Amino acid sequence: MGCVGPKSAIEVRDGMTFLDLSVRQIEVQRLWLAAPQTNINRLFSYQAYRIVPIEIKPTATAHYMSFRQDEEMIVCSRQVNNVHGIAKISMRDFSNNLHEIIPTHSQAIRDVQCYSGDPAVNKSLVLTASMDKTLKVTSVASQHVVLSYDLMAPVWSCCWSMTDPFAIYCSVKANQTSILTFDLRNTKTPVASFSRPALLGHSPIHSMAHIGPSQIQKREGILCGNLEGAFIYNFESHDSYGVLSQESVTSGSQGHDSVSDHERRIPLRFQESSCSSVSFDSVSRQWMASFKFLGKPFTRHVRGKLEQDESNGSLLLKSEINVAGGPPVWVMSRTSVFSRNDGSVHMAAGSEGMAHIWHESSRANSSRSQESTLEATPHGEFSPSLKEDESLERLVIGSSGYEASYGPCPVKDIKAVSVGQHEYVAMLSDRQLELFRWSETRPGGFYASDDDSVGSEDNGERERKGKKRARHEIAAGATVITLDDD
Repeated sequence: MGCVGPKSAIEVRDGMTFLDLSVRQIEVQRLWLAAPQTNINRLFSYQAYRIVPIEIKPTATAHYMSFRQDEEMIVCSRQVNNVHGIAKISMRDFSNNLHEIIPTHSQAIRDVQCYSGDPAVNKSLVLTASMDKTLKVTSVASQHVVLSYDLMAPVWSCCWSMTDPFAIYCSVKANQTSILTFDLRNTKTPVASFSRPALLGHSPIHSMAHIGPSQIQKREGILCGNLEGAFIYNFESHDSYGVLSQESVTSGSQGHDSVSDHERRIPLRFQESSCSSVSFDSVSRQWMASFKFLGKPFTRHVRGKLEQDESNGSLLLKSEINVAGGPPVWVMSRTSVFSRNDGSVHMAAGSEGMAHIWHESSRANSSRSQESTLEATPHGEFSPSLKEDESLERLVIGSSGYEASYGPCPVKDIKAVSVGQHEYVAMLSDRQLELFRWSETRPGGFYASDDDSVGSEDNGERERKGKKRARHEIAAGATVITLDDD
């Protein structure tokens, strides 16, 4: 069957024509070039490894993903027509694909989490939160929902306990935002709930992560993110579950309202920003929060450590690193902080058809330990002109495959994946799941070696050509892109 009309007017996907896609790609590159450009990457890269395509249908989308280390599987939430479910990818042999969906919900899935605690328990169990007002536990081994909690409000985020294999948490938003706690042995209702705007804010908690105790920090809590900022919900120290007691739930109280309590409830954020994602790395005990700015062509990402209130032992967010990312995407995109096998900590954030990854060397980390941390206003806000940390190296990885041919698609989630001795970054969009393998070889090949004379005319010309080629690769949707200082 032939096509009628000029090529530029033919619809190719999502109601967009070739002309629309071309204009969108040019706009993305314009925004990218307008964003702050610093930090040359010279020492590491992530090389494209494998693409898992997603079946292209008008109403088929992928959302978020999670990784289970011991079972070496990635689980993605997906929607095809009116079916909302999860799909499993085996990192051992890629025997499953994103076309095989386990139906779980009747509306959009807002969060998906694999159990990451003791590998001897909760095998193949996946926790999902949905706008259909249910929280469900699904076995990807049997491909059936094994537990479902019917709630009275949409469920926006969820997480497993890092210390108790029976405890799970979720956030719901009705008239107020609430955090609910469940015991898997109680299949009917939550065992505790907490709803207090002064602590949880008024907007939905879009991402959350449980923080277990350490040898130094005995308190537990949940790292939360909503549009108002990033904050920690501290558990009561006397609770065996690490949750509020039934008495405090009934009274609606979390104890006394001291000055330190009031300060701890203030979320961290940039002025005139909205928080789009938070994540926590249990290995390094580092946290990350990402922010968007209305009308600005870039995003901001803050990384920090946990500190403890000396007066009552509550966990506090202490920010240390601030970097500028790529153009914001229109969807709620997840970002990630993670530790590599060598102990280094990376930050990863998606954009339109690409992802930014920041790496901090051990030398930079040791020098930073002598410096002061970022300072916020009394209202918990950072200035939008806050100077970017220049000790981190940044790499941009771009999508290939379908997206390189038909234009960029927003990266909705990015996660670290480790299989054996190999380390990967997984990047998920509506069109594909793409894996990039860690490599310590110098990428690009157009930087002068360490032994070359920096001031020579030949090397200067070589660097100018390298920068020009980097710009060309960006426009062409190259798989690995190295940034320059211009």
